[in-house]
Amino acid sequence: MNGTYHSVAGGLRLIFIANILLLAGRILLSPFFASILLLAGLGLELAGLFAVNGAARLYRVALLVALGSAALNLLAALLADSGGLLLTAADMVCQALDAVKVWLVCSATAGLLLAGGNEALVRRARPTWIVFAACTAAAILLGLLSPLLPNLAAVYVTFSLLYLAALILGRAMYILFLGGAVSALK
Repeated sequence: MNGTYHSVAGGLRLIFIANILLLAGRILLSPFFASILLLAGLGLELAGLFAVNGAARLYRVALLVALGSAALNLLAALLADSGGLLLTAADMVCQALDAVKVWLVCSATAGLLLAGGNEALVRRARPTWIVFAACTAAAILLGLLSPLLPNLAAVYVTFSLLYLAALILGRAMYILFLGGAVSALK
């Protein structure tokens, strides 16, 4: 493959590593280390999207969505003392933007892979973003429903575990797709 594909593979590798860090940050119990992993993951993902944004229009849009999400995360962090509802709403919007970004990256990558003749991996792109979007929707729904449920530890733990499982499943499928795309585009 030519140099464009190789440079896209480098950017996608950064996005791949970023998503591993983001997943680890979401499941880590230590808030300090989780915050470090989440910040590193967001920074690497932005660097990866910046590296690939010239290869396809959808990558450019994904970069803009990621920048908007990062700005909203920063605003939410600055307003964290003002109340949990604002922070929760910002997190839900950022998760929805994350699903849009995954759709854009999967679609752009599928277009490049199709041009390169890798149809097997192209067929994995659509199920990847659909499962990611469904898991994100489930996580958002669980997050919205949790304040409405009775204040019982068992209910809270159950919903927290379902929320975490949805996030892990969606992110894991995306990581696997990105790993395959990096290998195919080298």
